[in-house]
Amino acid sequence: MYYNTIMDKDDVLNFRVPSDLKAALRCAADQDERSMSTMAARILREWLTDKGFYEAESRVAHRKRSRR
Repeated sequence: MYYNTIMDKDDVLNFRVPSDLKAALRCAADQDERSMSTMAARILREWLTDKGFYEAESRVAHRKRSRR
């Protein structure tokens, strides 16, 4: 699955969240032994993929093409 692929982190996204949401993210990240940033990206990727806004395979294919 796409969780095991190494994703290039080539852009920055900053946004404010309620403190309880941040605490829940920190708890989930700690439990999964990830940084909060990596956990947030994973959650976003899963949601966007489930809703049809993101295709994990297209990201991998794009990276392979751009390295040529």
